[in-house]
Amino acid sequence: MSDFATNMEIDHAERVLLPEGCHFSEAKRSIIKHNDTADFHACPGSGKTTTLLAKIVILANRMPFADGRGICVLTHTNVAIDEIKARLGEKANVLFTYPNFFGTFQTFVHKFFTEQALWHYYKTKLTYVDDNFALKKLAHAVKYKGALWYTLKHRWEGSKSELSLNDYIANFMLTCRVDWTNKKVYPYRSKIGYRFESKPGAEVVNIKQDLYSQGILTYNEAYMMALGYIQATTDKDYKKILANRFAYVFIDEQQDMSPLQHQLADTIFGGANQVVQTFGDSDQSIFHESDENNEAKVIENSIDESCRFGEPIAKILRSVCTREYSNLCGDSNVESHRPIMIVYNDTQHVLPKFAEILSGYNLEGERLADIAQRKHAKDEAHRYFVKAIGYRVEHGKTSKSASALDVTSYYPSYERIGVITKNQSAHISDYLRTKGNEGVKEYRTNLASAVVIALDAYGIKDDKGKKFNATSLMRYLREKAPGKDVELKSKIAHWIMLLKNNEKQTIATEMQQYLANNLTTYLPPSYETGVQLPLFFAATEGESGADEQVVKSNVYHDEATGVDIEVASVHAVKGETHLATLYMETADYGSTESQVMKRALEGEVYEKAESDESKISRIMYVGMSRPKHLLCYAIHRDNYAKLDAEKVKLNWEVREI
Repeated sequence: MSDFATNMEIDHAERVLLPEGCHFSEAKRSIIKHNDTADFHACPGSGKTTTLLAKIVILANRMPFADGRGICVLTHTNVAIDEIKARLGEKANVLFTYPNFFGTFQTFVHKFFTEQALWHYYKTKLTYVDDNFALKKLAHAVKYKGALWYTLKHRWEGSKSELSLNDYIANFMLTCRVDWTNKKVYPYRSKIGYRFESKPGAEVVNIKQDLYSQGILTYNEAYMMALGYIQATTDKDYKKILANRFAYVFIDEQQDMSPLQHQLADTIFGGANQVVQTFGDSDQSIFHESDENNEAKVIENSIDESCRFGEPIAKILRSVCTREYSNLCGDSNVESHRPIMIVYNDTQHVLPKFAEILSGYNLEGERLADIAQRKHAKDEAHRYFVKAIGYRVEHGKTSKSASALDVTSYYPSYERIGVITKNQSAHISDYLRTKGNEGVKEYRTNLASAVVIALDAYGIKDDKGKKFNATSLMRYLREKAPGKDVELKSKIAHWIMLLKNNEKQTIATEMQQYLANNLTTYLPPSYETGVQLPLFFAATEGESGADEQVVKSNVYHDEATGVDIEVASVHAVKGETHLATLYMETADYGSTESQVMKRALEGEVYEKAESDESKISRIMYVGMSRPKHLLCYAIHRDNYAKLDAEKVKLNWEVREI
C-alpha cells in the first residue's frame, strides 16, 4: 500500500499543529506515513496525540472522499476533540459531519448499537447510561426480607465487609453479571452463579429488566447489551457495514479500553479496505484492572523520546515503569530540575513546602510559579499548570499516619467544587460582584461558574456522577444536545451585557428560569429534589453574608509565596502536561507507594511481580510523567527511613521538613 501522506501534506500539518520552526521527527513522520492497520506505542509527552491529529488534518483537506466514505476517530476522553477544534477552527467542522464520526468510544457504541439493542429488546429509548444513577435505583429495588434480600444478607455477614447492608446490596446489584445465554446471575468476580429459575436469580433479572424498560443502564450493561445485539443479529455483517462507512478508524488512548471495549472493537472494525490504527501507551493503563489485551499486542511502531521532560525525570520513569524501558529518554532541549523528595512528618506541611520550592525555582530568570500563573491567565480553559496529585482520595481524614493517607490528608477541603465563599455560602450574588474594571473574559468566567454551581445545587451531575464544570458542561451539551452549547453561550453573552448595566436581579431571575425550565431538561436527571436551587438564587447583592474574597475549590493558595497549586487525583490529570507536579504518596489498602515500589524509588529497574505492584507502578508512571520541569514526591518520614538513602540520593534531591 502507498504512503498515507506526501511530504508536502506533512509539512502543511506541521504548520497547522506545531509552533513556528518546529518539525515532526523522523519517527513521527514514519507513523504519519503508515497506511496499514497498526498499533502505535508512544511514551508520555512524545506528541502522540499531535501525531494522530496530523493524520486527521491531512484527511480533512482531502474531504469529501471520492468513494463517499469518511473517517471514525474514537477517543477515551475529549482531549483530541477539543485540540482539533482549537487548532483548525471552522475548518474542523467537516470532521463532525456525516459520513465522519469524531467522539468517545462510549458515544459511538451507544449511538450505533446500544440504542438499537434497547429498542429491539424493550421497545424503549436509551435515556440514561450511568453507574451512579443506576445505583440509586438499584439500592431501593431489592424487596425487603425477600429471597434476594436474605441471600445477600447472608453473603454480607460472611464477607466481613465494611459496607452497610444496604450499600452491600446496592453494590451487588451494580456489579453482578447477568449471563443471558446460560441464564445465570454471577456475583462480581465469582464463578458460581444463581440460576434464573431460583428465587434470588429471578428477582435480579426482574429488577434489571425493569430498569432496562426505563432505558436505564450501567456502563458495562450498555456495552454488554450492544455486544449481545451484534452477536444475535447474525443477518448483518457489521464489519462490512462500517467498512463501507469509514475508510479509516483511529483509536486514541487504546490502553484505557476495557476488555469488553476491545472485544467490541475487534467485532465491528477491520473489514475489507478499512485501515484501523490505535495509539496508546500500555504503561499508562490505569482505568481498568485488567490490561491483558494491551500486553498481548505486539507493538512494532513506537515513539520513545519524550518532548515533555528532560533526562532527570526520564531517569525516574525508567525505574517506575512496568517493564524494562531503557529506550525511554528525555528531551535534551527541556530543562528539568533534579527531582525532589519531600520528607515530612505532618501532611499539613507538604503543600506549603512545595509552594516554597516553586517560589525558589527560576526558569530563564523567572519564577516557575509566575510562569504558571501567566499561562493560567491566558488559558481559555482556565487550567492550572502546577498540580499536587495523589492516587487515593476517599478516606477523608487528616492524619499523620502513613497507613491512612489520601489526598484529603494533605488538603482537607478537596472536592469542594466550584467557587465557594469562605463561610461556604453559595449564592448568585457571589458571582455577580463587579469592581468596574473587569473584561468580558472575567464576566464570562463568573457567569459560567454560576451556571455550574446552580446545576450542582439542583443535583445535576454528568454521566459519571461527577459535578459539571464549565468545560465539561459545554462538552456534554455539544455531544448530547447539539445546539444547546451555542444557546448557552448566547445566554451568557446576553447576561454579560446585563451585568455591565448592573442588572443583577434580572440575571438571577432569567438564569433560574432558563436552568429550571430549559437547560436541565437536556441534562441527566437530578439526583436530588432541587430544593437548593431557589436558595442559590434567593440572595441579592449584600444579602448572602459571605466574605468578599472567594477561592476556587481544589486550589491551594499559599499566602507566604502567592503560589496557586491545584490538587487532583492521578486519574484526573491523565493526558495533561504540567510545569511542575507534586506526587503525594497515599495508602492503597494500607500500603503506600514507597512501601510497594521501594526498589523503584531507590533507582532499581522495576521487575513486574504481583498484580497490585503492577497497578501501583502504572499509577506512579502516569503521575510522575506529567511535569515538564519539576517533579516532587512527598513521602512520610517513617517510610523514607525504610529506603536506602544513599541509593535514593543518586536520583533525588532530598529535603526534610
